Amino acid sequence: MEKNIYAPDASLLDTSLFLEKEWQKWLYKNLEENGLTALGFGTCFLFDSEKQKITDGKYDTGEVGQIDLLLRNMNGDLIVIELKRKGIDETVGQICRYVGWVEENLAKGTSTKVYGIILTQNVDTKLKYAIKPIKDHIFYQQLKMSVEFGESSRL
Repeated sequence: MEKNIYAPDASLLDTSLFLEKEWQKWLYKNLEENGLTALGFGTCFLFDSEKQKITDGKYDTGEVGQIDLLLRNMNGDLIVIELKRKGIDETVGQICRYVGWVEENLAKGTSTKVYGIILTQNVDTKLKYAIKPIKDHIFYQQLKMSVEFGESSRL
């Protein structure tokens, strides 16, 4: 009698292997579909849709690096998003640099609020401490990904 060796188990798939560029495309698609309302800032839009559409939402500052997503919400607030598979404290310096650049170059002289979000799969203790002094406008949000198998013709 032949033993059935087909035994799918989605829990064996490591979702931490998603690459940042795949997250980028996934978030960009969600932005197009629903304005990324899940982030808690209401409906968001690309800051410069003409410039950012060709890069899946990335915004090149030309001076301090490329912001993963630069958004504007309905209130006019600017939201800087940095994607990281592993949220470590060095990421805080990077997002502070981006937020500082946005404040100086895009929001200076206005009442526009600028926020920074580190979206990460893994949050380390050092990141938690590094964020504490600036938590009012820069914070992290863990993003958990899960995979499950659906219907199969094999079973």
